[in-house]
Amino acid sequence: MMRHIHYPEKFPDEKTEGKWMARQSITGWYIKEGKIELQAYPKNAEEQEAVLRAKTMMEEDLSDVKPMLKSFRFPCELKLEMQDIFLKGKAVAKIHEATPFKGMDFYGESDVELFKGRETDVRRVEEHIYTYPIILLVGSSGVGKTSLIHAGLFPKLKISGWECIYLRPFGPL
Repeated sequence: MMRHIHYPEKFPDEKTEGKWMARQSITGWYIKEGKIELQAYPKNAEEQEAVLRAKTMMEEDLSDVKPMLKSFRFPCELKLEMQDIFLKGKAVAKIHEATPFKGMDFYGESDVELFKGRETDVRRVEEHIYTYPIILLVGSSGVGKTSLIHAGLFPKLKISGWECIYLRPFGPL
C-alpha cells in the first residue's frame, strides 16, 4: 500500500528571494554513507544564511516521512557540505592585488600595459580587420581570445577612429 503525503510549500512563491538564493547556491546532492548530502557554494553571507534556512526546512519535511523512508531503507538524514566560496574569493582577490597576472580572467582595455607577448597575433588580426571588417576568432577555452580582443585589438582600432563593440553569443548585452 502506497501513501501519498502532500506538503505545503514553505516559501510563499517563486519570487521569494531566499528560495532563489538557496537554489543558486545548492549545486547538487548525492547519497553518501546512507545520508543525503547537499553541496552548496554560497557567494556571500546572505546566500549562506539562505542555504542554512533551506536545509532546516528540508529537515522538517523529511521528519514527517522519516519512519517510512527508514522502513524501506532509504536515506533520510540530511547533511550539508557547504564551501565558503565567498571567503575563498576574498583570498583570491588579495592575491590578484599583489600580481598583475589575471589567471583565467581576461585582460581588458585598462590592462594594455600588462598585456605582453601577443603583438604578432594582434597585428595579424588587425590586418585582417582592415580587409574583412567582420572576422571570426576561434580557439579553445582559455587561450586568450577575449584578452587579445580587449587588451590588444580594441585599443589599436580605437586609435584609428574605430568604434568597437564586443558581443558574446548568449551573453548579456
